[in-house]
Amino acid sequence: MSADGAGSDWTQRLSEVFARLIAEIITAETLREETGGDLSPTQLAGLRFIRCHTGCDVQELAAGLDVSHPAALKLLERLAKKRLVLRRTAARDRRRAELTLSRAGERMARAVCERQAARVRQILSEMPAADVEALGRGLRQFIMAALDNPEIIENACLKCGREHDPLCLLHQARLRFAPEQKAASEQR
Repeated sequence: MSADGAGSDWTQRLSEVFARLIAEIITAETLREETGGDLSPTQLAGLRFIRCHTGCDVQELAAGLDVSHPAALKLLERLAKKRLVLRRTAARDRRRAELTLSRAGERMARAVCERQAARVRQILSEMPAADVEALGRGLRQFIMAALDNPEIIENACLKCGREHDPLCLLHQARLRFAPEQKAASEQR
């Protein structure tokens, strides 16, 4: 293994550091600065999902975050207690509660997302342009190589509400498996 990045062990360690920087430093740092530590990464994920899927219900929230129904209910209770989420009875099915962000929830979700994006831009601005482009190409290739089965694609999906964006790498990866999925569902 060499210091210039050659070798799979070194690349593995760099990948772990990169993932930790994104999760622990950029996300945790942003949440502390923007919310005073009052919002957890899981709660942020809930706000983001509801923001992108206004009118969703608890079952959709649970599926979107890949958590159990009780965990989604607990998350929803915490967000509602903080007055970040509103529950309204659905007009067509009074047994169903539709979820939307309150004004405070919308402000908080937007502020955290903007601060995260600003932090990434600040880090990228300290790098030479050629390295930023190389990083983008490398991340794209890594992501496409990692998305080698439909389950991984679903688990990696940000559930951003842009399922049919032709530029989305996950959408492109789904298209690779579309014939397989269609054939499997036809056999059932």
